[in-house]
Amino acid sequence: AAGDESMSSIDVNNAPAVDGTQGDQDLGPLAWVLDELRKSLDGAVKAMRRFVRDAEAARESDLAALDAGTLRIARQQLHQACGALEMVGMGPPALVLRAMESAVQKFVQRPETCSDDAAAVIERASFALIEYLETVLAGKPASPVALFPQYREAQALAGADRVHPADLWPVERRFREPEGVVSAQPLPYGPEARARLDAAVLRIVKSGDLKAARSLRDTCLGFVAAQQDRQSRSFWKICAGFFEAFAAGLLPADVYVKRVASRVLMQYATLSKGDTTIADRLVQDLLFFCSQAKPSGTAASDVPSLQAVRQAFALDRFQPVDYEAARFGRFDPALLAQARKRIAAATETWSALAGGDRNKLKPAADQFSLVCDSLR
Repeated sequence: AAGDESMSSIDVNNAPAVDGTQGDQDLGPLAWVLDELRKSLDGAVKAMRRFVRDAEAARESDLAALDAGTLRIARQQLHQACGALEMVGMGPPALVLRAMESAVQKFVQRPETCSDDAAAVIERASFALIEYLETVLAGKPASPVALFPQYREAQALAGADRVHPADLWPVERRFREPEGVVSAQPLPYGPEARARLDAAVLRIVKSGDLKAARSLRDTCLGFVAAQQDRQSRSFWKICAGFFEAFAAGLLPADVYVKRVASRVLMQYATLSKGDTTIADRLVQDLLFFCSQAKPSGTAASDVPSLQAVRQAFALDRFQPVDYEAARFGRFDPALLAQARKRIAAATETWSALAGGDRNKLKPAADQFSLVCDSLR
């Protein structure tokens, strides 16, 4: 846990993200680089596949003679693609590319660890990235957080020690205090407060206990009432919103949520020693989960601390994302393009057939057979 705050080299803080959604961003530059991106990613995957084939052949004879040159080409193409995405203001997707580049760099250093499965991970991530960027260009709402399954796979290949869905969420640069009067009894830092925190966080980590989360919200509001320092008060109000969301069942009790709860405990230890430094990255992750926890309808009044955080940071502009579900890149783009062509051809033939051209009967049957193949 102690290493949790020390960032790996691939980190959201290195990737300037656009504020809010892509809707207010000029997409012209992205349209301009997308074709080159597509070629670079395709080239990188082909180079990796070529290396794997050469390696399999070399295993029959001389593994020492294996040349990592093709892997260097793959890394270079990913590096260029990453630079292009950063240049057009696509910070979070560029982060996925940087994870892919780090993975390939690892294979450059240890070529014998590169496998067909590794190339497949890079290929899946490439498909997902291109499909995501095409969705953004088409003006459809899309969150880069939806790229998390592929990002996590690439980070695992790269051997990164930390991966979190909030890595792909736009960075919140402003630190502000959520509004609202706190009527809780002041709770000073000390042994009693520490014991309450320890017991409740342990219950959350062990079993995702909702009552423990509710008691943590109350503890955090007690800290708010006892603290004079504005930044500390703001931090504990954000924590209260996070734990209130958890207690209301608006967050999954997954490893990422539990890890944030543990890091709140570590942050308490720092603050209680008189050090008022608050980890930016922890605030980022707390705000991410407050944006994910969207109360429905009248339930908003049941979560006042969460609502105060959502209003202070305008979190309604973000739609919650199921970061465990692979939304993008599930299919090879070449197969999708072929399917679209087949559907277009079948549509045209059907139109002629419906217009009375009996000669189109056989071609229509053949073309619909191809459409079925594509769907399968």
